[in-house]
Amino acid sequence: MNFQSIIKNIFLILHYIKSFLRKMPFFTNKNRQIMTITSLLSLLFFWVYRSEIYLLAVKIYPGLMNFSVFTFIFNSLIQDLMTVLIILIFTSSVLMIPERFNKTRYILVLLIMEITGIIIFIALGYFHIFEAPLELSMLGAGLSTFWREILNSAKYEITPGMYNILLLFSLLALTAYSSAFILEKRNRKKKTNKIFPIKKVKILTRIFILFFLPVFLYSVFSTPKVNKAKTKNNISLTRMYSNPVKTVVLNPFKKRKIYLKKHQIYASDMSNFKYGLNTESLVKNIIFPRLHIPRGKKYNIILYFFESTANRYLGMKINGKSVTPNLDRLSRNSFVSKNHYANFPLSVNSLFSVFSSAYDHPNKIWIPMTYPSIKIKTISQILKNNGYRTAVLHSANLASFGHRTYLKYRKIDFVREFMHLKNAPYKKPTPISVDERAMIKPAIKFMKKKKPFFAAVFPTIPHHPYVVTHEKYKIIKNIYKEPDYKKRSWLRYINSLYFADACLGEFVKQLEKNKLLDNTLLFIFADHGEAFYQHRQNYLHALFLYEENVRVPFMIYNKKLFPKRYIYKGISRHIDIMTTVLDVLNIKKMKYHEGISLFSAHKQNLAFLHTNWSKDYLGLRDGKWKYMLCLNNGREELYNIDMDPDEKVNLTETKKKLSQKFKNYLINAQKYKEIYFKKIFKKSNFKQLVKIMKNK
Repeated sequence: MNFQSIIKNIFLILHYIKSFLRKMPFFTNKNRQIMTITSLLSLLFFWVYRSEIYLLAVKIYPGLMNFSVFTFIFNSLIQDLMTVLIILIFTSSVLMIPERFNKTRYILVLLIMEITGIIIFIALGYFHIFEAPLELSMLGAGLSTFWREILNSAKYEITPGMYNILLLFSLLALTAYSSAFILEKRNRKKKTNKIFPIKKVKILTRIFILFFLPVFLYSVFSTPKVNKAKTKNNISLTRMYSNPVKTVVLNPFKKRKIYLKKHQIYASDMSNFKYGLNTESLVKNIIFPRLHIPRGKKYNIILYFFESTANRYLGMKINGKSVTPNLDRLSRNSFVSKNHYANFPLSVNSLFSVFSSAYDHPNKIWIPMTYPSIKIKTISQILKNNGYRTAVLHSANLASFGHRTYLKYRKIDFVREFMHLKNAPYKKPTPISVDERAMIKPAIKFMKKKKPFFAAVFPTIPHHPYVVTHEKYKIIKNIYKEPDYKKRSWLRYINSLYFADACLGEFVKQLEKNKLLDNTLLFIFADHGEAFYQHRQNYLHALFLYEENVRVPFMIYNKKLFPKRYIYKGISRHIDIMTTVLDVLNIKKMKYHEGISLFSAHKQNLAFLHTNWSKDYLGLRDGKWKYMLCLNNGREELYNIDMDPDEKVNLTETKKKLSQKFKNYLINAQKYKEIYFKKIFKKSNFKQLVKIMKNK
């Protein structure tokens, strides 16, 4: 279906609605005028808002020039027309009120417009905090916990140009209303006929005044101004700039599912299906030996999910100082994989892959959010069944992406998150997270009680917006003097990463002080990377599969087991973490667990990658090769990572056979994932969905 046919269908639907309404008794000429005014005002407001957002985004991010304004208008048009349609439906219901209650009717129409506007801004504010589309299942928990932050974030939607526009509308409305009022008074005195429809002008201007003026006044007194750009640490200004850009590109109201019918991925035949996607290398026949470390001991297990950190930052120095001194120090007594990959560069899918040793769903379905009670046993469930105490600690809110509901089914004994830690004696980096060090005291208290234990620790920093409130942790000073916004954002990220590393160092120091590390395997890795326009339009983490998005640090720290650094020369994945833990504890994995043990004897494996946040990309890393396929437009990319670590020279034309080999593998792998989840849901899918809906 192309753009023209979509527009045609929209107008056809509107025509049928109009024909239906004309037959209704309340649909008089006056009511039609009210509804026309209401819809035009709504569309005008959306048009101004969208235009300003796009112009601001293109001005700040020149790379967005490749993102067509027509594409943006098309994406926005559907949701804006739907919103206007909802407004009209509510308005028509108000117009059913008898005409003798005329003032009541206009007040209710106005209230509907105001409430709709508030809902839209709340939805956008919610998106900017959680970086996820608004989900009804998360709305209750999100609003109850973060309603102040959501409203605070929403107000940044009022962009710089909106001030002048809102002021102009307000002044025009006041002028028109005053003129109509004076003319009406004059006509009464002279007892003359009305020169023009004064009543209609008054009605129209009332709506203008009551709708636009409060928004303008709110923006004047609550939203940071552009001329504050030179002030230090102006996080508010950064949010004002970054929010509209994310709104343009990510379109938070829209969750698109990609169907791959042309590749015949959605086959229904499961008769010959066997669990276990074959990920043995297609280009290398290397066997890694079994690692001789004591197995079967009740090692304590800590999974430390570093946030938004690409592997390239390990060992980096700024002004002669290491950006990650603690990670660098800990790696000296660790099992280290320099080629470790997040299978999907998004926190919710990384959690699922690590906890369940499973791949993400092939559609735009995030399992912890959509199917929290899925029947795949996680590492916490298995260890709990083997005598472990289990804990999860997070410096933000576990309601994001449905983590809290998902973990409810995973046998977690001890949970600490924002709501439990918000009164800790540290300055909060953001309104929705606490200082990472607030997790240390409750974590140590849990670990000291009784062993063995399993703990998953989820810090928030250095997640966007890369805030650091402690001056001593800023490795780069005066970053707001940097004129280039993109570079300034990266410098803020470096400061935030330096602070996150310091928090990890403090955590390890307390573990050592309390003698909790001797019999503990400390897994340190990042949930995904973070991009800063190393490739066109690539920022944050979930849009593409380049190295900056998916290649992350990975180490297993224990001084006794690793008296010196052990470099693993293969390719490791998030799905291998759980199976490695089970192997060292001599616990058998389930048939549906996809990973291998990095400590066992095994062949060289490839990393199967996927993202579908905006476009649907499949990818793999195999030996020195990195291959990516865009399922939306068929674009292929092939890079020699050894020779071209920054992925600048696309070799698909010169390596056609290899590209085709990788492409065929990815299509079959995606097909495997589809059948895998059909198999998982086959017996209890309907009952499970009913249960989930009841929980929601």
